[in-house]
Amino acid sequence: MARWINNLIDRWLSAAASAPRPFRVALARKAARRGLAAVALNTAPDDPVVLTELGLHRSAADSPDPFTRMIGLAGMGRVDEARRLHEAQTDLTRSQRIRLARAAAPYDALFALGLLPSDQVEARTACLLALSRIEEAERLLPYPSTAEQFALAASALNLRGRLASERGQLNALFVRNGLEPPFAVTDAAPSIFEAKTSAPFLQGDHPLVSIVIAARNADGTIGNALESLTRQTWRDLQIIVVDDNSTDNTAAIVQTWRERDVRIILIPNALERGAYGARNTGVATARGSIIVFHDADDWAHPRRIERQVERMGGGAASVCRYLRLTDDGGVVNPRIFPLVRYNPIFMAVRREVLSRIGPFDPVQTGGDSELLARLEAQVGRWNVARNPECLVLARWRSGSLMASEETGLSGKGIQARIDYVEAWRRRHANAFRGARRLSTPLENR
Repeated sequence: MARWINNLIDRWLSAAASAPRPFRVALARKAARRGLAAVALNTAPDDPVVLTELGLHRSAADSPDPFTRMIGLAGMGRVDEARRLHEAQTDLTRSQRIRLARAAAPYDALFALGLLPSDQVEARTACLLALSRIEEAERLLPYPSTAEQFALAASALNLRGRLASERGQLNALFVRNGLEPPFAVTDAAPSIFEAKTSAPFLQGDHPLVSIVIAARNADGTIGNALESLTRQTWRDLQIIVVDDNSTDNTAAIVQTWRERDVRIILIPNALERGAYGARNTGVATARGSIIVFHDADDWAHPRRIERQVERMGGGAASVCRYLRLTDDGGVVNPRIFPLVRYNPIFMAVRREVLSRIGPFDPVQTGGDSELLARLEAQVGRWNVARNPECLVLARWRSGSLMASEETGLSGKGIQARIDYVEAWRRRHANAFRGARRLSTPLENR
């Protein structure tokens, strides 16, 4: 019933561009908030709310509307300019303060903290922890009952050096969803390299799922990732590791795992260099009716495939939430809050749908966000299920793409990301202007 209602609402909003003029902006804003980016941009391409909701920070920074400019400047990392505008116009609504705080937090947690209303407890706690104001954060945080609160509690305990208690909070984050806890309770810092748990294998025959892993110089992590995937309760798997021109022992380690488990195969990247070209190579090799993506330095809970396929139901795809751990066990996210997030790369998608919408863009970063948005634009957002469970632990390290000056959330990296989002948002809007959404049997399932 919920999917049918969402289908109906999204179909209604899809006609926003042809609605009477007085209603178009309101409908475009609602479409933007529901993730119907192409509809929103076609209906009200210059509306301030549409621009900021869709993360079009460069366009927003050029807006004559002061608040829209604040969001755009903050989202581009130009927080000092955003702060000066805010000081000149302090009468922001509660909603505007939250949106500005979210844009500014990755670059200035103190500014974000000052913007957040008092009832935004989880976001305020995350900012306090980012500022190392641990005692204030602990006083503010209620007894954990949500995934985000467990993650925040674990982060505070790590900063205090109470590592056994931190492990207990991380385990509770999984247990609350009926998932087996991944960590033994010891006094050592939790690490994805010793996250281990098991669950009973599913009985009977199930559709083949192909898992695609892009790997480049991953000899320190690929074994851990493969171990977590070979332990999946969903046994009908094809695990494809695509070696993207590694110069270390990645290929040799994968071959060793291949000798242990014949479901694993190793192939070279035959397309564009980079993670997305490698993933496209893997997709071309996949035999499964469902394709799942996983990173070479991440750990999957043994029920990841089971829960994502279950959540997908008769739809086109599903995505799950994840948590980042540093090598010393810290719980972090470069965007500050929330700590427990959805990540487009942790996508499970039907192969028939993926073949029709096309491959990843062969870019350095952000190609997974583009592909998910393209998929939702064509099959309907209601056909892409959000699984609120945390099913992946991701590794955060200083040399990662997210932390890099060239590709991360600072310097050239953030500017390239912003430019890419602007480009593909506009491209999607142009591509689907006046076109009917991809016709699939999914809507009747």
